[in-house]
Amino acid sequence: MGKFKIYKIVPLILVTLFLLQVPSFGKETSFPEPMGYVNDFAHLLSSSDVARLTSLIAELEQKTTSEIAIVTLESIPGGDIETYAVDLFEAWGIGKKGEDNGLLILVGVGEQLIRIEVGYGLEGIITDGLAGEVIRQKIAPSFQRGEFGKGLFDGTATLAN
Repeated sequence: MGKFKIYKIVPLILVTLFLLQVPSFGKETSFPEPMGYVNDFAHLLSSSDVARLTSLIAELEQKTTSEIAIVTLESIPGGDIETYAVDLFEAWGIGKKGEDNGLLILVGVGEQLIRIEVGYGLEGIITDGLAGEVIRQKIAPSFQRGEFGKGLFDGTATLAN
């Protein structure tokens, strides 16, 4: 009688384990490989824009250990910039381990969306309100004029200060 129960339970356990894994299949997102501080996959920036941003971010990291990553994409996979930003932030490990002092500026060109994702270690300094203000007052106005490098530089410099 003991064997009969085991044979009924084992398939049930296997099916249950399989079903627990199913939701994770849809969650898998492939991310581009980071190329440095500035990852212009949408080709919005000139080489001088990239150099200027890289210099600013490198200086910030040297002085504070905080890291900033800038990512431009033609479109946001799935269209949800908030989820994609969080997942990309975690996948790339932006910020120092244990300090969680990273910041991601993500631009989705096709959706005309900009998101600033802040690590827990910087949330006391860069609040959601401040991040939104930087987007509205520094980045978006320049983007509307087609000045993508200026917008990202001004926004990054404001956040760095």
